[in-house]
Amino acid sequence: MAHAQISVEAYGGSEKEDFNQFEQLFRGYLGVAAIPNAQQANFLQLHNALRFYQNLTNAIRGDVNGSLAALRGHFCNPQLQEILVLKLEQERFDPKRDTPENFLMNLQKKTRRAYPTPDLPAVAPIDPAAVDRETAQRQERIDAVADHRNEQTKRLFVKAMPGWLRSKLMWNNRPQRQSKTCAA
Repeated sequence: MAHAQISVEAYGGSEKEDFNQFEQLFRGYLGVAAIPNAQQANFLQLHNALRFYQNLTNAIRGDVNGSLAALRGHFCNPQLQEILVLKLEQERFDPKRDTPENFLMNLQKKTRRAYPTPDLPAVAPIDPAAVDRETAQRQERIDAVADHRNEQTKRLFVKAMPGWLRSKLMWNNRPQRQSKTCAA
């Protein structure tokens, strides 16, 4: 069987790389290329993460789901998220190097990594009413995380701006006062 000519960028394991995005692209690649389950683990492309991967047992390396779970456990741990949050707090805008738009896009990307959307377990389809209730609760939780992430992005964007630009941004976003003149 011929496999599709699709490539996924190799995962290096650095803090600048997003493992969840890599995994999503990799799983999509496996689906599009129609690679048999027995051969899927052979297509994992790793750079610096290869050292960790080579220390896994043969049984785990032979199973793509086990391999991805082990990599996720190593590269998506809570300590890494704490480090990402701390680094996010230290972000500063440099008007000589960057534009506010580019800075905001990079800040949003980093905020998504520091405050990821939770990977919630699937709902067992036992009772249709229970499934609807569970689905609504899952969506509420995902929406709450997204709202929190957006608030953090706004707060960090304003915090990272130099004083002169911050005052300009805040001046343009302040509520307009209504005029108290009466028309006779």
